[in-house]
Amino acid sequence: MRIKNIVILITVFIFNFGAYSQTLNRTTDIKITAEKYLDLAAGILNINQIHTNFYNDGNLISNLGPDALQPALIYRNIKYLRDLPIWVGIPEGEWTPKAWDEQKLDSIGVGPTVSGSYFYYFFPNGTDWGPIKGSRNKSFSGDLLLSDLYKVSSKDDVPLLSANNLPLTWPENIYGERVWNGKWAIDPETGQTIPGKFRADQEIIVDFTDVGYADGIYPEFYHYLNFIPGPLQGYDIGIKAKGSVLAFNESYNNKFFIVELNLVNISSWNYTRAYLSIYFHPQLSIIGTKMGKELWRNKFRHHLNYVTKTYEPSLERDYQYNLAYYFLEILNHPLPENINLPAIGIKLLETPNEPEGEQLGLSGWHWFNNKLVFKGHSLTDSPLKRGELIQYKIISGDTSALLPVEQEHFFYPQAGAVDPDFDKLEEEDLENMSFDAAKTLISSGPFNWNSGDTVRFAFAVVFGDDLEDLKTNCRIAQKMYDNNYRRMGPPTPPNVTAVAGDKQVTLYWNDAAENDKDFLTDYYDFEGYRIYRTSVNPELGLWGEQILDGDGNLVGFVPMAQFDLIDGIEGLDAQYPHLQLGRETGVKHSWTDTTVNNGVTYWYAVCAYDQGITADSLLNPGKWPDFQSLENSRGTDAELYRNLVKVMPGAVPANYKSSALNLMALPGTKGNGHITAEILDPLAITGNTYTVIFDDTTTNELSYSVVNETNNQTLLQQVSQVCGEEGPVFDGIKLTVNTYDDVELLPDSSGWIRWETGDSADCNYRVKAISPLNEPPLNNYEIRFTENGDTSFVFHKIAPFEIWDISNNQRLFWEIFTNSPTDSTDSLKSVWSSGDYVRIREEIDGKLKFSWDFILTRNPTAVYSERDTMIDGYWEIAIDTTIIDNPPQLGDALQLITTKPFHSGDRFCLQTKKVTSGQTTKDELSQIKVVPNPYLVSAAWEQHADDHRLSFTHLPAKCEVIIFNVTGDVVAVLKHDNPYSGSAFWNLQSHEGMEVASGLYLYVVKTAEGKTKDGKFVVIR
Repeated sequence: MRIKNIVILITVFIFNFGAYSQTLNRTTDIKITAEKYLDLAAGILNINQIHTNFYNDGNLISNLGPDALQPALIYRNIKYLRDLPIWVGIPEGEWTPKAWDEQKLDSIGVGPTVSGSYFYYFFPNGTDWGPIKGSRNKSFSGDLLLSDLYKVSSKDDVPLLSANNLPLTWPENIYGERVWNGKWAIDPETGQTIPGKFRADQEIIVDFTDVGYADGIYPEFYHYLNFIPGPLQGYDIGIKAKGSVLAFNESYNNKFFIVELNLVNISSWNYTRAYLSIYFHPQLSIIGTKMGKELWRNKFRHHLNYVTKTYEPSLERDYQYNLAYYFLEILNHPLPENINLPAIGIKLLETPNEPEGEQLGLSGWHWFNNKLVFKGHSLTDSPLKRGELIQYKIISGDTSALLPVEQEHFFYPQAGAVDPDFDKLEEEDLENMSFDAAKTLISSGPFNWNSGDTVRFAFAVVFGDDLEDLKTNCRIAQKMYDNNYRRMGPPTPPNVTAVAGDKQVTLYWNDAAENDKDFLTDYYDFEGYRIYRTSVNPELGLWGEQILDGDGNLVGFVPMAQFDLIDGIEGLDAQYPHLQLGRETGVKHSWTDTTVNNGVTYWYAVCAYDQGITADSLLNPGKWPDFQSLENSRGTDAELYRNLVKVMPGAVPANYKSSALNLMALPGTKGNGHITAEILDPLAITGNTYTVIFDDTTTNELSYSVVNETNNQTLLQQVSQVCGEEGPVFDGIKLTVNTYDDVELLPDSSGWIRWETGDSADCNYRVKAISPLNEPPLNNYEIRFTENGDTSFVFHKIAPFEIWDISNNQRLFWEIFTNSPTDSTDSLKSVWSSGDYVRIREEIDGKLKFSWDFILTRNPTAVYSERDTMIDGYWEIAIDTTIIDNPPQLGDALQLITTKPFHSGDRFCLQTKKVTSGQTTKDELSQIKVVPNPYLVSAAWEQHADDHRLSFTHLPAKCEVIIFNVTGDVVAVLKHDNPYSGSAFWNLQSHEGMEVASGLYLYVVKTAEGKTKDGKFVVIR
């Protein structure tokens, strides 16, 4: 029903950017005439550099709007589009209405139909879309008007569509509560919705339909072209469209907005060969300057085209763009430096599917030449009067039975050949095209559309500084859409554990963040960890020393500690120069804070952060837009945030028996790299036995696994941190493995000994050893000076030593191929002497090979040294004659220990001992104290005015504390049973819940074994 005039009383709560302001009571006379439906409403998109307005009438950008609003689409103060209507077309079929043909004297089908909007030369059939009846109070509230936010005339005033940043536009539920009728954000980890979190910085709900509009005149209140009733108008398809327009405000996603639509076939027909299309009409002018008119007078060149699938060098693979784009090149008049003309494109994000299941994508692209306007013809006798038929032919690529003038206007061949789906533009077309002639139509189809089915259709309106930037922004839009509008975010937060100690807190965490890949760029961009501490409720957001920007705004906090990768990324973040990216410290997974006080509650947040995105092509090969480094939230609740922990340090019990570890190599282990085990969490030590197993064959890279032998459970598998990094923590234990890269002499472990006893020897001959093999055997050796000595196996040279493989207890062959330069006679060359080059031979993998070469050299009798004193302009030269040369004696041996990388088969046994409680001794009882004593009004660990506590420290693990007043009455009894803490707090209340008075109090501590310790303390309130 159409209503002429209605007066509505509205109470308006003006809202802007997520916050309510004062209540405004007003009476608004909203006149609903034949030119305006009650359900008509407007959407205003005004985020960042993108501004546009539209109505719930199927045209996603409206060129016709209130004078106070800039019509069409504005980006960086440049008008780009005059309209952006959605077209949906179906062919002639059993669903087609029939009309009487006077010539054939029969009822015939009226042909295909296209539900769409267009107001220009070719298809003067107005709009086939309009608001869904009953949208007011259901899709939007109607309580917030354009005039509440903008200065508009009463004739232009309409309600605003429901927008996430304007709660007054939200419809009410049955309880009178305003409810956001859009979707909530999706948690990328769980896939669950996050109530209260929006999907976009600005989202506007828009619904429309063709029911009741496609076969009649849409009574819009703006001056549309005079509509032509009858066959040109088409007929209802029966579509209900419900969707959203979404925009974003970060530097990497503020160059596009996204339109997502669910199109429901509410007719009773099962349609075949349906098509979806977007009419794309760029028309540039610069707002607020004379440049708008000057652009028209310049010599210019249009660049309009499409991109389907193409090879993308930055991705090193093909990419399906489904993009139609346009930009304007000014040829004879340079623009001012502060003005450029970015490219614009329509990027299809989701389209109907082919029967095989693949999306149809971009199936057609056509441009319209409006130079050939039919002057002198009325619209009804124009050769182009077959509007609905031609519209469907264009979007479906049907060139059959076209009139010549229709062929000329709507299908452009290249080299004489017509591609019915994709027009080809010649250079002449681009040069001679009039200024506003860049009209294109992009299509997706065909698809079957059964009654009741929903077709999802989504696209992005994208801008770019040039074509490459446009394509980058298209990929960002697609990635965000495919991931439920997920934003660029920090790495996965680590799982953190806090261990309380005596005046210290130890934190340790896992490495989940380090393997995290940014969902948008696909970069592994983890950079480091920042550790923050607070002693007040983290909901207050006070995390220590503040970092302020130049305007005094809080932008961050100075971390207690920071660890980052050694990767050349350091210093202040170029995009957010308030936080350090690191100082090349190397990454750690544990940290101990020794600046804490016992009894005080602390919260720690361990926040992983990424590298950010820079223009460096090595770090950003995909050429993504620059963006600041991001870090995890510090959190507000330790129960909800896994990187936030709450802990209170304190002394261990008086009878505390600490946990212990014993790590030893198992038989057959040859690797002698460094492996250490450290207790990070004494309370987590199980008392079980573990085996550390090395493997370098499964992945061709060295790794280790840890097996709990007590229950035969594998705790860690293929851990790759074997070069000195901290390994993952298991059962409170941290392993650090540092293998050797090669087999070579280990000087610190090699040296002269008495080979029969192992005692050190006085010999100080020097040794140089090197292997000629790429992979020397993993053995140790001794050169033993014996009574009989040995003879070389080739030249039978005599030496006073034997050479032994002490790893396998085998005597080895050797030979001297190169004598010392001092061996001047044959007799000297026939025996070993200092400086001879000795080569060892042994069996390796079933073959005899020379494995090691060594030279034993005596010490010189004198050494020339240069002092740091000049005499008469010359350095004073001195000779050191104090060097003593001790040659090897009978029974001496040079032990040659080699470095041995860990290999498969190397195993270590790790025995553990868990924390226990022993018998409490008299000395341990004497350590019990009351802190503070006296208690003066408050204690350092109290968190608020009503928090009153004193502490009994160094208590046994299990005991009872009885508190008396001076008259001997029992005031309170504290039961302490904690094998890990030696502290118990008293809240200064009696067992009846009454606060105690100031005065002297006595206490007795009784242990589980019946031992006692008494003392006294003073309370002053």
